[in-house]
Amino acid sequence: MLRGVIAELIDKLPAKTHADKDYLACGVLTLRPIRGLFVSTTHRGGLVHITVIGLGHTGLVAAAVFAEAGHQVIGHDIESEKCAIIRRGNSPFHEPGLEDIIGRVVRSGLLVIADNLEESLAQAEVIFLAVGTPAANGDSPNLAEFWSAVGQVVPAAPENAVLAIKSTLPVGITDELISRFKSIWPGEAPVVVVPEFLRQGSAVADFRRPDRVVLGSHSPEALATVRRVYDLFDLPAEVFHECTPMAAELIKHATNCFLATKISFANELANLCGHLGVDYEVIRRGLAADTRIGAGFMHAGLGFGGSCFPKDVAALIETGRMAECRLTLLETALVANRAQVKRVVNLTRDMLGELEGKKILQLGLTYKPGTDDIRGSLSLELAFLLSRAGADLTCYDPAYHPTTVGSDNLFDLTDDPLAAAVGAELILIATDWPQFGDLPWPEIAKSMSAANLLDGRNMLDPHKLTAAGFTYRGIGR
Repeated sequence: MLRGVIAELIDKLPAKTHADKDYLACGVLTLRPIRGLFVSTTHRGGLVHITVIGLGHTGLVAAAVFAEAGHQVIGHDIESEKCAIIRRGNSPFHEPGLEDIIGRVVRSGLLVIADNLEESLAQAEVIFLAVGTPAANGDSPNLAEFWSAVGQVVPAAPENAVLAIKSTLPVGITDELISRFKSIWPGEAPVVVVPEFLRQGSAVADFRRPDRVVLGSHSPEALATVRRVYDLFDLPAEVFHECTPMAAELIKHATNCFLATKISFANELANLCGHLGVDYEVIRRGLAADTRIGAGFMHAGLGFGGSCFPKDVAALIETGRMAECRLTLLETALVANRAQVKRVVNLTRDMLGELEGKKILQLGLTYKPGTDDIRGSLSLELAFLLSRAGADLTCYDPAYHPTTVGSDNLFDLTDDPLAAAVGAELILIATDWPQFGDLPWPEIAKSMSAANLLDGRNMLDPHKLTAAGFTYRGIGR
């Protein structure tokens, strides 16, 4: 009778989503206090108690979407301000759709943020480690934060918990981790490498419906446990790829290195087109029609940036060096990429002459559209290069946070691109935010002292821009 009364009350509650009511309807929940945290100890079929360590662009998306699916998730991060933002139901960074999910799962109690690491691990069946491995000198990854987190998590984890590694590690590091802790794991280590393949700007959709889930482990039991986490996503069997930890690490790096190399090839070809007087976009479309090549990552621009591609290319090059197997193709792709942004500066000089005192409006600072992330942003590097060359530079980005740019007064930031265009001698598109295509270009051209436009992402129609009064130049067009 009591269950029936509770079920009727739950059905009448103004819960905003099915997930909210689903969480409440787990039966008569037993709430166990863990030093101020209250989490469900009720198990339903398929549900897993998950802890996510590191709530950055990878970890927070994982935590939120796992909770949305119905798992009980506890998140932990060493940044207290970030944790406070998430507890309020907000996202500490821009990612389309993420904040809405966070709000719902925090309200429902399916996502709880813990300040204390040991508290966050107390009931964990699977611990997803998603701490950063940022680029250090030479773009190779800095593993200090990773090893620090591992050193705290492994000894404190419940006996049967599985450690699922989402941090991007150089090839072979997981086997080194297992070797370091063989006294804790005398048998097959309950460690699974679960590399992420999320694209910032579409990370939520990518996580909900992945094209692959790579699981690298020496332990069949650990693999089975992590597979349970994904049961609620109802994914087809062919999505899952089980392998060794080293193979999983290599799949991750090889993916990013292949895409980075494709970008460098596209830019090299576009540069050739520029010298030959051929429109690269015509060439690109002809190549993209070949299903063996495809359209992805064939757009010319500033090169590959962000927090992953440069670091992962450098890491795999280093792996090859240590294995005495030089990866000359990747070395060349990295060299070409570093030169590309300087080529764009030279294109600016071709249009304006010397840049000292020239008034330029740059559109875009983030490394790609759909995110506020400026880590490894070539758009930001371009702004610094132009400023140091003496340009009077103003920058606009729809998602920039002025406090994170760190321009050191080298250039101005604006939230009104139309006003900033008045009197400018050149507009340079550095990040291909789609809203830039909707700007009133004829009106802007009339307001400039010289209507020059350098399309660093080939996102605009040159014929329309020419008709609007601009002298247009793109990458290889």
